[in-house]
Amino acid sequence: MRLSIFISTVFIFFLTSPAIAQNETEQETDKIKPVSISFISEITAHPPLQYDGTSEIDKQAIRTISNLVEALNNNPEINLTVSLPPATLSSLSHSKIKENENLLLELKNLAKKQLHIISSPFVTSDPESWRLINSFENYNDLLKRGDLQITNQLQIQPDRSFAFISKSAVIETLEVLSKLGIKNFITENSHIDPKPNNETNPLINLKNQKGEKFDVLFSDNKINSYLNGIKNNSTDVEDLVTNLSSLLMNKSVEEKNVIVKIPFNVSAENLNKIFESFTTISNLRIKPLPSLVENLNQENLSDNNEYFLWNNSSKDLSEIGPAQNLAKAAIDAYSEVIGSPHPNTSFLYELLATTSAAELVEEQISSYYKTIYEEIVKIIDSFTSPKNQNVRLTSRKAELPFTLINNLTHEANVSLILQSDGRISFPEGQTFEVKLNPGTNKIKIPVSSRTSGNSQIRIGVRSPDKNHLLQLDSNSLSITTTRLSGVGILLFVGAVFFLAFWWLRSRRLRSINK
Repeated sequence: MRLSIFISTVFIFFLTSPAIAQNETEQETDKIKPVSISFISEITAHPPLQYDGTSEIDKQAIRTISNLVEALNNNPEINLTVSLPPATLSSLSHSKIKENENLLLELKNLAKKQLHIISSPFVTSDPESWRLINSFENYNDLLKRGDLQITNQLQIQPDRSFAFISKSAVIETLEVLSKLGIKNFITENSHIDPKPNNETNPLINLKNQKGEKFDVLFSDNKINSYLNGIKNNSTDVEDLVTNLSSLLMNKSVEEKNVIVKIPFNVSAENLNKIFESFTTISNLRIKPLPSLVENLNQENLSDNNEYFLWNNSSKDLSEIGPAQNLAKAAIDAYSEVIGSPHPNTSFLYELLATTSAAELVEEQISSYYKTIYEEIVKIIDSFTSPKNQNVRLTSRKAELPFTLINNLTHEANVSLILQSDGRISFPEGQTFEVKLNPGTNKIKIPVSSRTSGNSQIRIGVRSPDKNHLLQLDSNSLSITTTRLSGVGILLFVGAVFFLAFWWLRSRRLRSINK
């Protein structure tokens, strides 16, 4: 009896043990939370436009973009948030090299599927540097120009709500950037103090003195360090999978979220292996960054520390800022003269924007300004008026003839600024606009003479902008007014009538005598 009971028990145990083991395994699996991951990349480049108008594209930046394009095409599961250099994209579009044309086309195709392209300034520039000299509108102009180039070249509107911030950024930087539409600021763990210890949530809130909150995203420091260490070293996928799986292990009961920054200038081979490894790791969900952030924002932040941005010093732009503002005003005035849109104006504005590039040194920046002002001087020297344009007026009101020569090959707009010694007045005002044809132009200036005699007026030919910044030409005209008095006019009219009466009477008498 006991033996049969024992055998039955053993039999039941062996029947139920696999089920128990399976249930335990399923319970353990249920406890393992998935890991969500998003990839980001920030690509910067030396400005391609040179001071003399030639273009020299940053080869390292092109290599980085090319490697990224190849790796994404080989791994269609990967989504990447990327900041691209707009000036470089513009140069690619003007390049006659077939490889550059193909690269731009590949980027355009990936922008529809795998790339989440965010706003970036036209050239590399630090917003904090501009904020410190109260010229943040200069950075805003760079951002607008960058957005325009991305839209033109890739046929997609960049996402302004995300932005990489430089290591010089502080809470005040985030304040001014937020006014431009930026809501999510991306940085590295080392930029934040104290270091965030919440491994499941790469998001912190920074507060300013007004209590306003700013969302700051940070990439995973351990994975970033690992990828930077192997970016151009020989490695295989198996090692990558093992090491990355270890780094991504979720020891928390919560779902883990990770942001991984792809190192700059990784070899194409290794970048392919890195992406392939991530797609191989089990229990890993690859998400576009906006989707990851949307889930983060729905959770309550478990980390209640008060954080700060531990910043580096920013580049001093105290001399660059005023010089840029003056050059911009001069180009604006230049544009008013020759009319817009005009290729020359676009070229000058691009030269000016390039002077903001963080990669340039003072001597290089000076070369750009020299080119700008040399072009403006060419316009200034294109207008002349003959000297000794003396005029005799015989009536109280008249139109003063003034000759002005436009030596350009196209129409031009100018303002005439009129000044008098007091004897001549200008019924239509002392300033009026004139459109000049190429060659000699005869301009009629309405004037009114108060007294007879000699007088002089000065005519300044200036740009038609609000401040009339550019002086294109100037001339003085001597005017002699010969005008009869009121009594003289009456006597003259009376004499005319008398002579006419006498002539008619004499003619009538001769007719009667005949």
